[in-house]
Amino acid sequence: MPQICEKCIVPDTFPNVVFHEGICGFCLDYEPIQIDPKKHIVKGKDKLIELLRKNQESEYDCIVPVSGGKESTYILYYMANDLKLNPLAYTVDNGFVNEHARNNIENVCNKFGIDLVRMKTTKFRDSMIKESLYISKYMNRYWWGICGEVCRNNFRTGAIKLATEKKIPYLIWGHTADEPVPEAYGEEKLYTEFGNKKFLQLIKEYLVSYHIILYGRSVIDALKILWHKMKYDYYVVRDSVKTDAPGGYRKYFPFHEVSMKDDRVKSVFFFNYIEYEPFKFIDILRKEINWSSPENRENKMDCNLHSFQNMDFYLRTNITKDGFYYSNQVRKGIIDRDKGMLKEEATINSCTEETKRIFEHYGIPFEEMDTNFAVERERKIKKIF
Repeated sequence: MPQICEKCIVPDTFPNVVFHEGICGFCLDYEPIQIDPKKHIVKGKDKLIELLRKNQESEYDCIVPVSGGKESTYILYYMANDLKLNPLAYTVDNGFVNEHARNNIENVCNKFGIDLVRMKTTKFRDSMIKESLYISKYMNRYWWGICGEVCRNNFRTGAIKLATEKKIPYLIWGHTADEPVPEAYGEEKLYTEFGNKKFLQLIKEYLVSYHIILYGRSVIDALKILWHKMKYDYYVVRDSVKTDAPGGYRKYFPFHEVSMKDDRVKSVFFFNYIEYEPFKFIDILRKEINWSSPENRENKMDCNLHSFQNMDFYLRTNITKDGFYYSNQVRKGIIDRDKGMLKEEATINSCTEETKRIFEHYGIPFEEMDTNFAVERERKIKKIF
């Protein structure tokens, strides 16, 4: 059994962590982040409403992409309740949206009479998930492609197209650096890094992906993985073309990331204006719209595919990806250690069941994963590049 930090919930099996007298290095080195007020200014409600009320061309003041999680649901609620605006809600249904998330979206839209546009993902997205499961099976680890960039691309592509069609000038996003997701960037990085990769960088990432999954395999396993990876890449490109993803020639690359920066519509980052207080949001939403989540799983619960990221992280480190986020919350004093342990236990149990159900949904026999060998292989390959 791994040793668990006495202050947070990080295990001693976490890569490169050092323990001293029962305390992990994260806690020993922890100091509250000193935010530079010149670089991080919460502009406030007045500035936000001043910006959004400039729109006179559309019946809608803005579009709020909503997943049913705490941040996006709160943003939609805030636009209608606090700012008295008329937002258009937009969501993407990939077939694996959690029932709690579906209900949360319906509840907030029904309460305030908010129009909702729901986009179904293409048949190619479903094929990609199936190929990802086969790749995971033969790699003996939960491969990131199951819940990778494509879902985010679908959200961004659809939202930009909808805003353009209806002449709505603003998209309201809820990205925050407090969330442990690839999107947890500031506004500058979201604009400059996503969607602007050069040709050679896209080629390099494409080749590295094949090295990582094929290196050190038996000939038979390598051929199986290669076949399913090529099919996966094909479906990614077909999905980008079918949805007409922005980015010009980049949409013909499997690693294309749709940028939030678009000349046709302005992306507004909600938490540049309103302070990020997740547990306050949850309390308000539960009271006002009966917002719900699986027990002790308020974080990233909107899509069941997220369970694969959690399980991959857990099998490599003995803590889930969400659990590492909870450890940060414990360290900051937002929740206590016992609450963090309960949330982590709930995450492990529910994600274990969710991954099995998804394998069964596609008729692929589920086998327990052992990722240690795969992770070591990945480290060696990344050193080469």
